[in-house]
Amino acid sequence: MAVEKRKYERYEIVGAVESKNIRILKGVNVSLSGIRVVTDKEIDSHHILDMAFSMPGITNKFTAEASVVWQKKVELENTFDTGLVFNKLNVDKSKDGVT
Repeated sequence: MAVEKRKYERYEIVGAVESKNIRILKGVNVSLSGIRVVTDKEIDSHHILDMAFSMPGITNKFTAEASVVWQKKVELENTFDTGLVFNKLNVDKSKDGVT
């Protein structure tokens, strides 16, 4: 039986993850330390993205600055599963999200 090594619990993302830097096809999950998304392009390790996303049951969007930690190509879909660590994470009280 596998032992869970993650420090924080993961939560499924419902809705879009927006970024000015790159097209994010969908959000997969999020924790206090980072986020997993699917992109249509390869991104260099340590590349920094600005993003905004919502969580179920929370009215305000979150905004974040995150760095790419890992990326894995999904061959059949020609997409990239991407893990990012948050450098900054904020609750956005504006209506449009990405600032």
